[in-house]
Amino acid sequence: MKAKKIRKIIIDTAMLILLPLLMAYSLIGETAHEWLGLTMFLLFILHHIMNPAWLKTLFKGRYTPLRIYLTGVNVLLLIVMVLQPVSGIMMSKHIFHFFRRRRDVLCPNGSSASVPLGICPDVRPCGQSRRGASCG
Repeated sequence: MKAKKIRKIIIDTAMLILLPLLMAYSLIGETAHEWLGLTMFLLFILHHIMNPAWLKTLFKGRYTPLRIYLTGVNVLLLIVMVLQPVSGIMMSKHIFHFFRRRRDVLCPNGSSASVPLGICPDVRPCGQSRRGASCG
């Protein structure tokens, strides 16, 4: 097997192992969860760098119903895998703690765009904001 193929398998296997560990948040603790999440995101980026063929062939060929379905699932997964680290960085208490204070400024101002996407988990409905002020 070629070295590039072996590296791809190692990256994919590491991501496969990290996923259940990240889901076991209460078992591994907050700090480990943040480090594993950061590792997962970096592996995800590396996975896409090492597998550029999907993007190159995205608009080539015939789109059957199955291909439309699989492409849709992959695009949704790509969106989720990009938005989850954004949310994680905003809630971070250990690795990205320096963003914690800025979150209070960024979330309310961008809530109309981010709440439907689930980016800003700390925004409350109008009239129930953390500081007691209503939306306006």
